[in-house]
Amino acid sequence: MRRAVFILLHLVCSAGAYSQNRDKGKSEELLSIIEQISEEMAVSGISSAEEAIEYLENIADNPVVINKASPAEMENLPFLTPFMISSLIDYRKEFGDILSLDELSFVPGFDKHTAEKLKYFIRLSSDDSPPPVSMRSLIKDSKSKLLFRFNNTLERQKGYTPVTAEEWSRNPNCRYLSFPGRIYFQYKYEYPGRIKFSMTSERDAGEIGADWLGASLSFEKAGPFQRIIIGDYSARFGQGLVLWNSFSITSLREPSSLKKNESGVVPYSSTDENRSFRGVAANAKYGNLNLTLFYSNRNVDARIYNGGYTSLLVTGLHNTTATLERKRSLGVSLAGENLSYVATNFRIGQTLAVYWFGMPYTGKDSLLLTRASKFGSTGANISVDGYAVFGRIRLFAETAIDIGGAFAAVAGALWSPSGSAEFSVQYRNYSRDYVSPFGGACSSGGKIQGETGISVGAKWNTYKKWILRSSLEWLPSEKTGKIVAEAEYLSESILNGYLRFTKRDNGESIRLNILWQISRMFELNTRGEVTHSSEGELKRKIGGMFFGEFIYSSLSGKLGASFRVAPFFIPDWKLRIYTYERDVLYGFSVPALSGKGIRWYANLRLEACRWLTVWFKFAQTGFFDRDRTGEGLDEISGPSKSDYKLEIRIKF
Repeated sequence: MRRAVFILLHLVCSAGAYSQNRDKGKSEELLSIIEQISEEMAVSGISSAEEAIEYLENIADNPVVINKASPAEMENLPFLTPFMISSLIDYRKEFGDILSLDELSFVPGFDKHTAEKLKYFIRLSSDDSPPPVSMRSLIKDSKSKLLFRFNNTLERQKGYTPVTAEEWSRNPNCRYLSFPGRIYFQYKYEYPGRIKFSMTSERDAGEIGADWLGASLSFEKAGPFQRIIIGDYSARFGQGLVLWNSFSITSLREPSSLKKNESGVVPYSSTDENRSFRGVAANAKYGNLNLTLFYSNRNVDARIYNGGYTSLLVTGLHNTTATLERKRSLGVSLAGENLSYVATNFRIGQTLAVYWFGMPYTGKDSLLLTRASKFGSTGANISVDGYAVFGRIRLFAETAIDIGGAFAAVAGALWSPSGSAEFSVQYRNYSRDYVSPFGGACSSGGKIQGETGISVGAKWNTYKKWILRSSLEWLPSEKTGKIVAEAEYLSESILNGYLRFTKRDNGESIRLNILWQISRMFELNTRGEVTHSSEGELKRKIGGMFFGEFIYSSLSGKLGASFRVAPFFIPDWKLRIYTYERDVLYGFSVPALSGKGIRWYANLRLEACRWLTVWFKFAQTGFFDRDRTGEGLDEISGPSKSDYKLEIRIKF
């Protein structure tokens, strides 16, 4: 009775508030979530935001059953804090299953904004028995999707200008090998809950033919196996000290982002040509025990010299004679396992990875040369990780050693004393000799090597339209570390925004972002950001950027458009400002602005019919301080660069 009264009061009080918020639709909601993490990923040098977009859409296509999900499953959902997860579990124990989205927003720690953001990623119930498989059902009950994208630069770049035979003979790398423009094609098939297949093909600008072809076939709940993957896959275990060749689906603004949430082996369909594993992986579950076995054998890009490799390459570009010679020139094999015991409030796991390269290392890194002299082209890592829940406290840790006995460790805690407060701390210690080529643990320099640091985070939701966040990262090797402080204003009316201050070793920046909901169809997003240098030759120099963006979405959700103008004055590359841009599906962009000029773009999305959606984007950057743009073969004779993208999606 008490529950019914509470829900009734909540529905009456919140009906007006919900009616003010137009339904953006799944694609728009995914874009708004990605915006919160993509800029941080770009600043940190992480290039896998494309995977993050696909990951979120995959959750949207296969929502988490909120009434049956375990804490580990709920942690993979965006925006859920440890307190919210604990609160939801307690609520289910006391009152039973959640009956509606409105009731979810009434659970302690939740609010209407969070419930609205989660609605595309959760469902209330499911059929525990997997659907039977037959030839008819594989066709009738399946979902397929075709995606085609073409993007190009309007101005002619130096790499595509005419060249004489004499000049080419002197320097065969003076021009690109083929015509401009990037072509991307992807096909996905899904029989919900049982079978997934994806095939991705890509040709980068200047490359000859379809340069990349990736494919993945996965089976869910196949006999004793929870998942079997054949083809391309990624692996995320523990806190990333041994295996983590993918992104972390967290926003660095949130304290809970200091803890990585593993997902084991999952199919890979991104276009990063050197990131995925290729082979077979399988996961089996028996009671509380989970066992994953995996094997990969593929070639990657590398510089080859003197009978060995000197470095691994990650650009994926093969559009000149030199880069074509390095294309998939080094064989890499990997085998390993992960064994974990998962209970309601704790988990303990162990991960082993053994790898070997097709050639010895012959570069200049003294550590790798020493390892090569002892172990040849073979390497290995093993780790133990754990996770435990004590009331409102969550503890996590992983420690690992490599084949040479070097160690790495990371540990931390999340504490949510109430629905309005959240705190986190993480300590990491990576020895100078630790080598983990397939790891992806939290680090400041991008390597799990030679780093000791502490990160802390805090968040306070006043429930009076304000959310306050702060974080601190400190490394003894640096002078000041990184400090971020942010105040976010959330309203049920027309105004939302945030103010963020960031302090790093080389300077500071401050950003003010305001979103005005003019009507149910129109929004105005404005931002101003100023960056300041406090070191070296750039001391006391200031850069700035401002943009105004009109966003339109029809009431039916079938038509969307946006237009942005962004003038900037940034005197040096070290003061560059990253800014997220709305884009075609999966084609996110976070350009780094530097110099003096104006960047603008127009974006259009049209759902022509139930099965056909078209995206188009045109963007141009014009500079006032130069008569040439770009460098090397990408150089353009002129003060501006214009790009366009066309994307078509067919669903059937």
